[in-house]
Parts: sequence; C-alpha cells; structure tokens
Amino acid sequence: MKKLCTLFIVLAMLSCHKINSSDLTISDKVVLGQEKDKFYKQLDSLQIKSQVFYSKQLFFDAKEINSSRVNLYYSEVFNKGVYNDSEHSIFHYGLIYPSINSNSVVTGMYLLLVYTGGAMLYPSYSITDITKTIGLSQCIRVDLLDEIQEKLTIKYGQPTETINSKDSNVFVLEKDKINKNVSDTKHLGEIIKWKTKYLDITFFRGVKTTSTIFNADGLGYTETIYSDGKDELTKNQAATYKYPYIYYQINENTIRELKLNEVNL
Repeated sequence: MKKLCTLFIVLAMLSCHKINSSDLTISDKVVLGQEKDKFYKQLDSLQIKSQVFYSKQLFFDAKEINSSRVNLYYSEVFNKGVYNDSEHSIFHYGLIYPSINSNSVVTGMYLLLVYTGGAMLYPSYSITDITKTIGLSQCIRVDLLDEIQEKLTIKYGQPTETINSKDSNVFVLEKDKINKNVSDTKHLGEIIKWKTKYLDITFFRGVKTTSTIFNADGLGYTETIYSDGKDELTKNQAATYKYPYIYYQINENTIRELKLNEVNL
C-alpha cells in the first residue's frame, strides 16, 4: 500500500506535463523530482536497504571508532557476485546521496561506489568481529569500473563527453558523514557524461590510487605503499580508483518545465 501511495504522488505531480515518471526513473526504479521526505519514503517502499557502517576499514586510534559510524541507504545494482567475497565480507555498493535544491526537492542522486570489509584496529584487532558492523572503502577495482561504464553505455548510448577536469565534486566519507570536496590538479579523474531528453548522467571514475590494490589470488583488496607510486602491478593484481560515483540529475530544461526551482508561497 505504501508503495502505491508513493507512486500516486509522483504520477499526480507529473500529470500536468508531458513528462512521465518513467522519464525521471533511474537506478533501482527510483524516481527523481520529489520532495526530500517523499524521496526517502520512496526508498523504503522500494525496499532499498539501509545499514550502519563504519566510514572506513582501518583505524589507528580506538577513540575514532564510535564517532565513525554512519547509517546509509545503499544500492546493490553493481553488487556482482564475481567481484565479491562473502567469506571476507567484501561486497560492492552504491551509497545513495541525494542532491536537494532550495525547495527541498531531490533533483539528483549520487551513487557513491564503495566496497565493504571487516573493520580493524591497527595492527590486527577485529572490530567487526565484536560489533558486527562492517567498514567501507571508497577504492574500487578498475575492472568493475570498466563494467559499470559499459553498462551505462548500453543503457544510454555513446557518451556525449569525456573529460579530465579539476574542480569536479568529490565525496569523502569522514567520521559520521559524507563531505563534499572539490578536486584539484593533483587529483584529476576521468569524467564521462551522457545526456538524455530529461536527465544528465555523470560517471566519475575516480582518482587512481597507489594506496590500495586488488589481488585476484584470494587476498582481495589490500592496502599497500609503493616506493615511488610507479611500481608495476603483477598479472594477478588490479589497480583501484578512489572516490568514484555515478550522478543522475534532472536536466535544466526539465527542471524549468516542472517548475521545481519555483518558490511555493
């Protein structure tokens, strides 16, 4: 019943326009263009999961642990079995982070790509074994990023633009929240864009990192320190990229047609 009520609200909002709810439907059947409260009710009606995580996997100070818990909705759309390892709690999620305008309308949604794993207090104390809460990392193996880009291209066609740009948004899990930063010339990442009639889609592939690699020989993701950042990977290793995300956004023409930025007095 809750799902039907949410859908009715969305259809009523769009009924005065030629734009259908399907035109604003993105990953996980989420419909953009709703007020913030209705957006979160929609996530619940779609049975999208939420969970408490640690915002990182490796801690050096026990005092940080309790202040680094964050409750987030997440998508499993890219949680492919071939990339996962349930024995070590390695799963790949897209953290849901809405973009909200001044009218409290959700005009866009980020999927911040992460993988999960057991949280540890350095050097070898397992926090997850005690608390049953897993940690997050924002470093994603390059072959999964390639597959995501391929799937987006199949759905939306050839990209309209591919750039390497500074001043792009970067979202970083810190303590109990997600902080929005801006990249600089030292942290450039490839940005791929698609445009549809109603939506703009951006895939930020992240910034290549030497602090984490993926080992296909059973070790999974491991943190490492390269001597100069130029060491070649072995055939069983894959590079990782930090802070990748997908951003779905209602385009400006659609926002104007739906009057989403107009103040309701």
